Order: sequence, then structure tokens, then C-alpha cells
Amino acid sequence: EVKALVKTSGYFEMSKVNDMETSLIRDIIRMIAFGHPLPYTGQMQVKEVLSKRFRRIAKKLGEFQLLSFQDREEILTQNIPYLVEMQTSTFFNPDLMWREQFIPLMGLEEVN
Repeated sequence: EVKALVKTSGYFEMSKVNDMETSLIRDIIRMIAFGHPLPYTGQMQVKEVLSKRFRRIAKKLGEFQLLSFQDREEILTQNIPYLVEMQTSTFFNPDLMWREQFIPLMGLEEVN
């Protein structure tokens, strides 16, 4: 069951940048290469990308589809923002090398 959930999540996709704006990718490269902070617009784009990804994953889950429309909407609107914050916080873990921080966001192919 865990393997199926990981597959549904797309965690091991080699490239994950297809749903990202080019400007966001450039901002991330500047952040990594030159130590520039991620601009506010980039931060908002990261949150939007993650929110869309989490929504897409949730909608693929059979158990989720069994819930009433109202319950699904409540889960999406109330829980997704917390997931986004949690995932975002893992990107900026000072104990991880930058590669490990960004593979979940961009994919191994793009980070290499």
C-alpha cells in the first residue's frame, strides 16, 4: 500500500519542473548558485505548485473519492495549506545539502 501511495505521489519522477514557471526555476538556481534569497513571488509560486500537486494527489486516491463533496472540499481547503508549509520547510533544512533539499521539488534529473 505504501508503494502505491508513493507512486501516486510522483515522488520518484525524474523531472518535476513541467508545472513550474521558468521564472521560478531561475529564482531557485540563483538561490542555490549565488545564495540569493528566494523572492516573495518565488515563494508564492512554490506554494502554488505544491498546493496543486497535493490536490492532484488527493484526487487520485480512491479513498478520497469515496468521501462526500463537502468533506473532500474541506480536506482540500483546510489541510493542503498545512501540507504545503510542512513540505516547504523541508526544502530549507540547513542539515541537508542543497541537492537533497530540492530533489522532492524539482526531481533528480533536474538537480543533477
